[in-house]
Amino acid sequence: MPVDLEAASVGLLTLQWSADDGSGAGVNAIDVYVSDNGGPPVLFQDNTLLTAATFTGLAGHTYSFYSVASDSVGNVEAAPPGFDAVTTI
Repeated sequence: MPVDLEAASVGLLTLQWSADDGSGAGVNAIDVYVSDNGGPPVLFQDNTLLTAATFTGLAGHTYSFYSVASDSVGNVEAAPPGFDAVTTI
């Protein structure tokens, strides 16, 4: 059933992240993923060079986040074994 965000209790989170390419090639892009209540991670920010974004979540939900960076020569960081940040609204 679709959720009416205007009628639901929502929370706005300002997420911040960073990436550093130790090899000197330079960070090309970052993908940021989110999991809602332990579900599968889905792409929140795709191929971005931004370092922050606002996420809208629902009250009573737990959100988990991680990022994956790529560099300018095509190296892609492996997804982490766990999440970088977890919060409940």
